[in-house]
Amino acid sequence: MNISWSEIKPYKDELPTDYADRIGKLYSDTVTATFRESNGQFFTPASIAHFMSKQITLDKASFLY
Repeated sequence: MNISWSEIKPYKDELPTDYADRIGKLYSDTVTATFRESNGQFFTPASIAHFMSKQITLDKASFLY
């Protein structure tokens, strides 16, 4: 894959999370799994991150200001 990273731009009306997910997939396809693992790089797809964030219930009263 011969891609210039400077050419990768968000699509019109693309959500930032979707853009980040697309860049993460491209990076994962470009760099070997061994390199990512040895550097502690793991990417969570946006759909999984959204699901995980919905599992949390916050009580605003418990925050210290």
